Amino acid sequence: MPREVCHTLTVRCFALVVLSVHVFGCATGGDDPVGRTRDTGSADTSPRDTDIEDTSAADAGGFDTDSPDTASPDTGPPDTASPDTGSPDTSSPDTPDTAPPPRLTCDAASTVTAPEPIAAWNFTRDASDVAPRAPNVPLSAEGAALVSGGEAVLTGGRLIASVAASDSLSLALRASSFTVEIFVRASDLVVEESFPPERMFTLSQTSTSRLLTIGAQESSLVVRLRSTLTDANGAACVGSDETLGAQMIVPGVFTASGGMKHVVFVFDATTGRPSVFINGEFRETSYCAGRATLNWGAGYRFLIGDELSGGRAFDGRVGRVAVYDRALSPSEIRCWSDAGESAPIEL
Repeated sequence: MPREVCHTLTVRCFALVVLSVHVFGCATGGDDPVGRTRDTGSADTSPRDTDIEDTSAADAGGFDTDSPDTASPDTGPPDTASPDTGSPDTSSPDTPDTAPPPRLTCDAASTVTAPEPIAAWNFTRDASDVAPRAPNVPLSAEGAALVSGGEAVLTGGRLIASVAASDSLSLALRASSFTVEIFVRASDLVVEESFPPERMFTLSQTSTSRLLTIGAQESSLVVRLRSTLTDANGAACVGSDETLGAQMIVPGVFTASGGMKHVVFVFDATTGRPSVFINGEFRETSYCAGRATLNWGAGYRFLIGDELSGGRAFDGRVGRVAVYDRALSPSEIRCWSDAGESAPIEL
């Protein structure tokens, strides 16, 4: 074959090979001499067909991973409501409503609600037979004091409360108006007039320092109330030379043939004046002039039947004793007296 012909074929074969290589590179997306990617448009830098970690609640746990899925799509958040019961019912449908306090008939035309004491001593079992609303002031018997059958029989003995209980009682009384009632019968009326009153009810420290004393002197009822108008004994008015001018005395209360007496003492904080009722009737007494304020402190003992220091023993019988944290009205006192010591006390 002539040399020129072979050279021509060789050149053409080489060109054909180069052309094939170029065409194949374009078809497979090979490097472009000018840095362009054919038929792909703008470059996409995000990875294709690759799972992207999604922190949303829908993909929590990973779709293609083995991590456990802690979501509970079927249960949702716990429901604490009680749709079948509704709001809790605090009423007690099976428990009968508390009956209102009884009405006491005073006469054919009127009635009053039985007064409600803060503390009462019925003496049906023992000295601590107290049925209080507040405060709780049980008594202990000392000496010749017999308690049974609704009475405390005192022949030289006494009933006494603890210091804490006494303080709670005096605190409740000095806070505002108050009333003290006693059903009492005196046995020994042979008492010298100069002898100090026998103690039926007392809040005191010694025979000359007290808050309140209700006592008997011969046939008379004697009341001593300590206030801003009196001395520490509740016997003399401040600025007066009369040593017993503050005593409230009601003569002729106790007699040898007399039965139980209903003694009521009332202090009205609104008017600053005390008053005394015997068997439902108001009895005139004297007290220091002016408006009294209770300047009571702590540390005074509550006793029935004697003074804390002794020597003022009451000889007689004490029925119900009750204390109220308000001033009972005259109509309430009269009606309550007519009902007698056996009338039910609402507590």
